Amino acid sequence: MPPIIPLTDPDREYPNEYTEVEYPMLAQLVGMGWDYLQGDLDYPQKTFREHFREVILKPRLHAAIRKINLDDNGNEYLDDVTIDRAIQELQRTETQNLLDRNKELTQKLVLGCKVVWAECPAGARDNEVRVHFFDFDHWERNDFLAINQFRVEFIGRTGFVIPDTVLFVNGIPLSVIECKSPAISKPMDEGINQLLRYSNQRQEVVEEEGVPHLFLFNLIMVSTWFYEARAAALGGEYEFYQEWKTRSRSRLNTSRQNSARRRIN
Repeated sequence: MPPIIPLTDPDREYPNEYTEVEYPMLAQLVGMGWDYLQGDLDYPQKTFREHFREVILKPRLHAAIRKINLDDNGNEYLDDVTIDRAIQELQRTETQNLLDRNKELTQKLVLGCKVVWAECPAGARDNEVRVHFFDFDHWERNDFLAINQFRVEFIGRTGFVIPDTVLFVNGIPLSVIECKSPAISKPMDEGINQLLRYSNQRQEVVEEEGVPHLFLFNLIMVSTWFYEARAAALGGEYEFYQEWKTRSRSRLNTSRQNSARRRIN
């Protein structure tokens, strides 16, 4: 059964930001096979976290690592401690600059990480194993999850931000999407400005104002406002946000899209 997506969000300052932009996007993602989870501003456990400073959904990442790393016979073979070591190694970086850390971590996402076995299986050639975080050959083995209104707290100071939608693959936040109401002035610029603020990339602002730890693994940032969507990589200024183009103008299969549209009583 497809996940339930609320049709409205009465708490929004501009309700049509949700009904005209965010909801149709979430419905499309669900129609494409993504899971959906409504964010919670009070309980981080509802979004698979111990606290709101965390950005990786560790339970989902742990389960995905176990599922996609198989032995030669197609069986799961990683023990819990080895998986935990891989998750720790994934988050470790040698640099402090956000863009440099993003580049370093992207390499780990692509190549995987070598860690020492906690319980070395019989027949292992050495005491280390390369743990992969994605299955690039069998996409259906990966875990795709969209969470909207995803609260992230600052580190080292009080306060938080609430990105509209964060896309996770195997519990790792790969994309942040800002949806803006078509009723406001310059909605595209507003969305891009918010993404730059969240990622501490506004050149005119000296002090830290965002949650850069949310963007350590980021691969794409998207601003959309019903009529248009633009995307850029982390670090891109306004002029680098390019129009999102589809391969076809045809809509998703109507029945699949409608299956995602369930009312909450």
